[in-house]
Amino acid sequence: MPHILQAYQEYEKLAQEWSEYTGRLMTENDELKRQLERLECEKKHIGECDETQKQMILTQNDLISSLKHETARHLAQTSTSSLAVDPSLPLETCEVASEAGSCISESFPARLLKAIPNSPDGDEED
Repeated sequence: MPHILQAYQEYEKLAQEWSEYTGRLMTENDELKRQLERLECEKKHIGECDETQKQMILTQNDLISSLKHETARHLAQTSTSSLAVDPSLPLETCEVASEAGSCISESFPARLLKAIPNSPDGDEED
């Protein structure tokens, strides 16, 4: 009978070790599942951040393009509207108005007007 008792004790010991081993595996598995869920959540968040960053870059590019277009349009409008011909001035006595307000006599019938409608300072023609 001692032989059967010894076999039974070995079986109990093996069963206990197996139970502890499977318990450790289950705990490790649970930890890995939580880690995987956390990583998937981080991956999703990073993807959302990447998408937001892409949208911000596209918006920024659109704003830059719009600003370049508006600046070019404004410069073109300013350069074409800042030169005005005053046909009433005789050829010999044309004046050019500078931004500083001083006038320079020129020998061509043109006049730069300081106050222009739709100019950035909002003044109107006299």
